[in-house]
Amino acid sequence: MVIGRIAGLLIGELSERTGVSRRALRYYEEQGLLVPERACNGYRVYADDAALIVSQIQGLFAVGLDSDAIRQYLPCARGSAPQLEMCAELRSPRRASRQIGSPG
Repeated sequence: MVIGRIAGLLIGELSERTGVSRRALRYYEEQGLLVPERACNGYRVYADDAALIVSQIQGLFAVGLDSDAIRQYLPCARGSAPQLEMCAELRSPRRASRQIGSPG
């Protein structure tokens, strides 16, 4: 759907496509996990890949991660399952923890 000049999915369409409630989608937004654009009328407009991102968020919650961890690992998620790849976002904290644990 095209709202104003922004193409994408409205919250109801994303909810239907993913089976995730509108309330949960708003929660993901509050947590910084899912970032829609706003149309000139204030409607949330989600990118075409939002359904995949929602699936990844759901998968990461299912394995017991909290919102903070998901926010950190989501950029490294690949596929709807999702699988995590060692990306820069994962390497940085790992390096920091190595430095913290190394003898000074």
